[in-house]
Amino acid sequence: MVDVEGLGDGRWPALVRDGHHLQRAAPTGREGLDEVTRNDLRRGLRRLAVDAHVPGIAGLFRLGASLEHARGPEPQIDAGGVHRANLSTDHGQGTLAAVNRTITGVPGVLAGHWTHGSGTTGCTVLVFPRGATAGGCVPGSAPGSRELGVLDPTHVAGEVHAFCLSGGSAFGLATADGVMAHLAAAGIGFDAMGHVVPIVPTAVLFDLAVGRARPDARAGRSAAEGASGEPLPEGRVGAGAGATVAKATGTPLPGGLGSSLRQCLGFRLGAIAAVNAFGSVRDPDSGAWLAGGPPGEPALGGDWRGNTSLVAVATDAPLSRPQATIVARMSQAGLARCLYPAFAAVDGDTVFVASTGKTGAVDALALTRIGHEAALAVAEAIVRAF
Repeated sequence: MVDVEGLGDGRWPALVRDGHHLQRAAPTGREGLDEVTRNDLRRGLRRLAVDAHVPGIAGLFRLGASLEHARGPEPQIDAGGVHRANLSTDHGQGTLAAVNRTITGVPGVLAGHWTHGSGTTGCTVLVFPRGATAGGCVPGSAPGSRELGVLDPTHVAGEVHAFCLSGGSAFGLATADGVMAHLAAAGIGFDAMGHVVPIVPTAVLFDLAVGRARPDARAGRSAAEGASGEPLPEGRVGAGAGATVAKATGTPLPGGLGSSLRQCLGFRLGAIAAVNAFGSVRDPDSGAWLAGGPPGEPALGGDWRGNTSLVAVATDAPLSRPQATIVARMSQAGLARCLYPAFAAVDGDTVFVASTGKTGAVDALALTRIGHEAALAVAEAIVRAF
């Protein structure tokens, strides 16, 4: 079970299959038809992914469109008033469209959230029970992080066992202690002279302006304990609970966390994005502003500080460590597709990439396509956060 305390947002209508089309089911919350209509106009219905196996450069960019949107399972509220997602460890190996369109649809990836009862902060953990090859990049100028050194292709550790994304600014780095404690107890980690040492790269965003709460080791452990292969809940939850965006307009607005899943060359590729950007957010397909608008001129000393968008990408494509780093570099293009401005001097953006594939290899052409799809997946995850 994932503890998702104070999940906050209203309920999102699910998407249901009707022949070859997808339509929104009637919502069960208070939003009614207006919420459905607004979301459909804002995002548009996505086409199903098309995996074009075409040789040569011409085939490289004959890429499938993004998958249809679908929210995670409705939270259940127990007798104590705590929101709990009804999660299991079954990935569901059916079609992407019928089962799971979030990052947990990638084999070998589990995920869970912890959200503070105030709804102002939280953390999100990706767990790789069998380990994962990893890479990363830091396009932001003001990041907060831990264990980034293990993402260097020359680092002796070789694999990572989880990623942790957290609110709480630098205080949130303590969440990794709880994640490590849970994984070590489960025997998941790097064998160091008879000790199990989980490798958990962690990145944080600044949400202290919206509340006093800070995620700690207990929060990280709770998220790791609840990690599963079920669809990951999205919105103002986990690391995105206290996120804000559009400070560039002078009027900060709520951010959030989104996830996506795509197919590429027979592999699965997923992304999550906790969107806490200085810039406004725009849907790259429709051009609609999801939060904010054209950047203004906020006064110095205002609410322009404390911005960071955190991204994690996972795939079962068998990437080497240098290749995972290349995919991380290419993935940051997803931020540029949606954020206006992107990579500001007051942003601390960080991108993690994990490969759970254990056999085979990809060549430079396939790697380029995977990197491009990763950027599209990141952009879709950002859109789904709103």
